[in-house]
Order: sequence, then C-alpha cells, then structure tokens
Amino acid sequence: MAYTFTINGQSFGQVAGNVAGRYAIRMLVSSDEYELKRFHPPGTDGNLIIRTGRTGGEIVAAMKYIGTLSNALTNYYADKAAWQNVTISITDDKGTVYPRCNLQPKSMSRADLMGIANTTLVMFDATATFTLD
Repeated sequence: MAYTFTINGQSFGQVAGNVAGRYAIRMLVSSDEYELKRFHPPGTDGNLIIRTGRTGGEIVAAMKYIGTLSNALTNYYADKAAWQNVTISITDDKGTVYPRCNLQPKSMSRADLMGIANTTLVMFDATATFTLD
C-alpha cells in the first residue's frame, strides 16, 4: 500500500525508486477513538452520554530519505529540528488532519545509511513518534 502524509507542511510522497526526496513508508495512529462522557442530569431518569473529542494517543511515522549523503542528512536534521519543541499539524493519506501533535523527546531516529547501486545516492529509513493532544 502506498502512503503519503504531510508533517508540519513538509510533504512525504510515495516511494518513487531511486529519486532523491522525502518519502512516506507508513503512519500508524494509535488512538482514533472518541471519549464518551456519562452524565446524570438532576431530576431525570437515566444517563446522558455524549461523544467528546478524540482521546490522546500517538502517531508513529516511518519515512525514507533519499539523496546525496549531505542532502539526505541535511533534510533529516532539518525536519528533526523543525518538529522539536513545537506543536505541529499532521495530515495522513486519507486527508485526516491531526492539528496538535508534538514530537516525543528523543523519539526521532534513523537507520544506517545504505548506498544505491550505480548512483551517487544514499537512502535511510527514519521513524518519529508524535503525541496527539
């Protein structure tokens, strides 16, 4: 299955072979449930149940960076710096927007660099975990 997503305005597209860029591998949202609140209004029989906003959870995004060594690492570190200590917005491939997300401390990591045969490009996978507000 091909994924795309946008994190804080930075688009991650479908993996397109040996072409430099940022690509989406997958995104997992751990909580997409609504919280139910139960009230018992005075002077009535029964309960009033209302559906409130989504409960807190987390989003785990897996990404692939492809480019020259310096370009791929620069993109990775630029994304990491842009997402730390700020509230960001994430849009998944279905168009669902998660408007208040925070990168968990020390949660963005990358795998070892791998060269791509017959090119000057390298690639590596990275993951980031965001807390949903």
